[in-house]
Amino acid sequence: IDFEVEFTGKAYVVTKAAVRERGVATTAGGQLGGIAPVDDPAPPFQLIDQDGNPRSLEEWRGKVAFLDFIWTRCPGPCPILTGLHVDVQRKLPESLRERVRFVSISLDPVRDTPAVLREYAQKRGADLANWSFLTGEPDAVDAVIKSYGVGSAKAPDGQIEHVVATFLIDPNGQIARRYIGLEGHDPAELLRDIERLVT
Repeated sequence: IDFEVEFTGKAYVVTKAAVRERGVATTAGGQLGGIAPVDDPAPPFQLIDQDGNPRSLEEWRGKVAFLDFIWTRCPGPCPILTGLHVDVQRKLPESLRERVRFVSISLDPVRDTPAVLREYAQKRGADLANWSFLTGEPDAVDAVIKSYGVGSAKAPDGQIEHVVATFLIDPNGQIARRYIGLEGHDPAELLRDIERLVT
């Protein structure tokens, strides 16, 4: 699919969309059946955040983690996804914010350095008080991408193909929900699901 987006000052909005081809097999290696399943333990990781600090999934045990995969040069789905999650973050009641951690893992660790991730986050209005944008050595990041089953492959034009997926991880480290595709990311539903796990 080809599409165009506009930035309204608060969010990215798709203004045009056209299907280029149907039934084309992806080279990304991410298929719906391969995505880490609900009720399984969330695969662990150790990466670095937008400030260069080491971060692991284990350190957020006891909190709800809201985990997605993005790359900063993405022309559409990733900034749209981040915008949707910024909306959820802003609407989260203040009393619950300390018990929720938003996590975005880069699919492009070579280009997405901590500084690049920080700039991406700030441009999109993410509150870094409870949101970590993670990167690391390519092998380490690739292992995390594979463990969550979202796939990642560079197309000839430099685009990174992957499954758009977000994982809601409960305080015990289990995957409670998966949200697949942009259409599966309704902010009101995401907020309800997060609040249900926190309270």
